[in-house]
Amino acid sequence: MRCSIIGCGILGQKIAGMLAFHNQAVTIFDSNPQNILLALQSAAKFREDMLKQHVATANNFQNPILSAQSLNETCDDAEFIFEAIAEDLSAKQQLFAEISKIISENCIFSSNTLNLTIEDISKDSVNKDRFLGIRFLYPVHLVPEVEITPGDQTTKNAISRVKNFFLDMGMKCVEREPDGARIVSNPIQME
Repeated sequence: MRCSIIGCGILGQKIAGMLAFHNQAVTIFDSNPQNILLALQSAAKFREDMLKQHVATANNFQNPILSAQSLNETCDDAEFIFEAIAEDLSAKQQLFAEISKIISENCIFSSNTLNLTIEDISKDSVNKDRFLGIRFLYPVHLVPEVEITPGDQTTKNAISRVKNFFLDMGMKCVEREPDGARIVSNPIQME
């Protein structure tokens, strides 16, 4: 699958590395070019470590992680978009209002929010039928679970596509209600 990660902080870096490990075609973007460089370096080290530890084989990391220079380039032809920017409602609303207008008609787009609601984040977005929360649990490469939070308008088809995407990688999906309890397995996830 063609996946884009928006936000190249620590979590975005780990998501990119985990998806690359599972042979997804990954493109990363961050408004700070230094973060993109750090993410590419982190992904290279992650690949090297996984190969050294014999966790990865020649069957893993079939696709290089690519970097994009703009949001349009990041979203171009993406089938899944995973946002991992800071937990700032206004920034997330602005980002999703923009990308929801430029994504392809089949693209699933998601926020990795911990404390914000999907409805608040997508307030100014279009294509809400394909928008949901997908929260990766940290450390991403060791915890084979993701938390899925549909919005009020998220379709069953979108949820099914997300679940199948992760199940194909051997991961478990925990679906929760928008106001349900969140999984917090370590203090880093509370930030």
